[in-house]
Amino acid sequence: MELLNDNATLHSLPMLETPWGIESHARDVYTHTIFSIFQDEVICARDKCDTQTMVQVGDERIARIMDGGEKIREVRYNTCTWVAQCSCKLFESIGILCCHIILVLKGAGCNEIPEHYLLCRWTKTATKNAVFDANGNVIEGSCTSLPPNMRRLCSETWSKFKSGMQAAKQSVLVMLLSKCQRWAQTVEKVRFQSLNPLLEHNF
Repeated sequence: MELLNDNATLHSLPMLETPWGIESHARDVYTHTIFSIFQDEVICARDKCDTQTMVQVGDERIARIMDGGEKIREVRYNTCTWVAQCSCKLFESIGILCCHIILVLKGAGCNEIPEHYLLCRWTKTATKNAVFDANGNVIEGSCTSLPPNMRRLCSETWSKFKSGMQAAKQSVLVMLLSKCQRWAQTVEKVRFQSLNPLLEHNF
């Protein structure tokens, strides 16, 4: 399935929904899956976002944008560095520009996604980039392009890592449970001791 997805990404192009250059650029660089998410943001920027105010303070442009959910989002955009931040924090969450920033970039005449917003893991060439082993040595290509014995080694290493993490979690849970049991015993002992004089008094 992964090979079929890779082949589709490299040898076919999704349809564009707008004449915006930034959408076309996204289609050229992103995998089909990521492009589809980005394209939804472009369509939202076109159909549902409306710039309420735009203020320029030095090199910074501050835009207040109402989106389809009738929320006002604030985008701070540096006109020199092309760095933008939005109060919705979508890029910080998933690494894809939100409709609010896309609208501001389009308004600034930006027809491509600025390089600092192109995360390598979302691009078509992600599997062609160098992968490093545990010692910092470069392994050419990704795990999908490695020889079978290296793929198996990667898989076994990952499985052992996951098992180790599970064991660590289990160990922490056991330790916490043990502490809770000791605490409960201490509470019960104190409670019994506090009741004991009352029992002796009654008898």
